[in-house]
Amino acid sequence: MGESDIDLAIKTSRRLEGLLETRYGAEGRGLHEKLASVEAMLSPEALRDGRYVATMRNKVVHEDGFSLPDRPRFMNCAAAFEKEVGGGRRLTSGERLPWGALICLGGFVLLGAWPVLGPALVPVKRNGLEGLGVVVMYGMTAYLMILIPPRLWLRERLKGRRAGWLLIILVGLLLIPYYILSELGRYVAGRLRGTA
Repeated sequence: MGESDIDLAIKTSRRLEGLLETRYGAEGRGLHEKLASVEAMLSPEALRDGRYVATMRNKVVHEDGFSLPDRPRFMNCAAAFEKEVGGGRRLTSGERLPWGALICLGGFVLLGAWPVLGPALVPVKRNGLEGLGVVVMYGMTAYLMILIPPRLWLRERLKGRRAGWLLIILVGLLLIPYYILSELGRYVAGRLRGTA
């Protein structure tokens, strides 16, 4: 019976963790941490049921000879939690606004607007170095807006693989158009799916 309790506890916990990740964007290791990361979005009843499942799962897995003291309660708490978390419709990752892609596009807009904004930001002076700080800050802001979102996106996809910073930056540079189009495409597809 102990083996089947372990199997039940692990499978149930993984299923609930997956729900929290996909519907609420929960982060952390294990059900307890994922619950803590999104507790402000959950009802007290859902938190209570989820914590009970997480606690029982941890005891079954980590304590020798421990078996579920009340298997029906464990299953009822898991079902109630699943119903509560899965009941309301939440935005999926494809429906969330792709802020990274918009920031990246904003960087291109800033860069392209320099001929118009430059003369306003850097008035003509006798010494050309007086406006250099403004030019450098403007350019750095635009370039960072362009480079950082695709680099973070790529790093997330390479998680667990050995890849140096230089490789991530170089490949990120090459993937900027793909990154913007894929993120915006996922957003549009998610919104269309959500309205259907």
